[in-house]
Amino acid sequence: MRSITAFDHTLILVEDLDDGDARMRRLGFRPTPRGVHSAHMGTANSTIMLPDMTYFEVIGVLNPTASNEGMRRMLEHRQGLLGYAMKTDDAHASARELADVSAADGEVVEFSRPVDLPGGTRDAAFSIANFNPQKSLGLKMFACTHHTPDVVWREDYLEQPNGVTGVSELFGEVADVDDAEAALRALFAERVSRDGDAIVIDYGNVQVTFLSPGELENRFALKSVGGTALHVLRLKTADAGLTCSVLEENHVEFKDRGNDVWSIAPHEACGTMIQFVSR
Repeated sequence: MRSITAFDHTLILVEDLDDGDARMRRLGFRPTPRGVHSAHMGTANSTIMLPDMTYFEVIGVLNPTASNEGMRRMLEHRQGLLGYAMKTDDAHASARELADVSAADGEVVEFSRPVDLPGGTRDAAFSIANFNPQKSLGLKMFACTHHTPDVVWREDYLEQPNGVTGVSELFGEVADVDDAEAALRALFAERVSRDGDAIVIDYGNVQVTFLSPGELENRFALKSVGGTALHVLRLKTADAGLTCSVLEENHVEFKDRGNDVWSIAPHEACGTMIQFVSR
């Protein structure tokens, strides 16, 4: 995957978009207005845009389509982190690279969503190359080309009330660390490293770490859901005092885990453990 340039964003799948937005605001985020994706996607989202050119989105299903079948299957069991996207300047090159290792069909999906801006409505347009879930640990992974980054990273929504400035790391679990390492090395080669029961993919700006179920419980006191899943979204804050103050004002329970890390339990954040790190 030489065409991958960096980590782009992650997705939190929710049953109810209104509830998801309300929970994000309670945590001190400022979600963008709702965007409805192209009809074949059958989904809508709001985004939390961050100054370091990463973001995360709250996404839900509006209408059942073939494209969102995997999301609907996941929602039968839980909400939470669905997967993540990587930046590419050329989704078609990414699709060819995936096809070369039999990790996708070589197709590129084009879609858009309208964005209401102060100067009028514009479309945010994207091209994505989806990974075959059987080759990407069963997760939703895709390479994403932003054709309208100025529309997505809109300046009037970059500053977050809680002081968050970017995505730092994602953590998930895999049932078999050895098998997962082999699968990830086939995709990402030298970006992948192994440390005991942890596999780390380094995208330059963000790391994605997969742990054994036992290591997941040791580090985060989270129970395994079986198979592969993402559980923890770690975010950078420029002002830890502000972050904690906002959480306290909004009566959000959080835990000081030491080493400048503060943690919010999954039930507060749509099935996702959110951590704030001061760095």
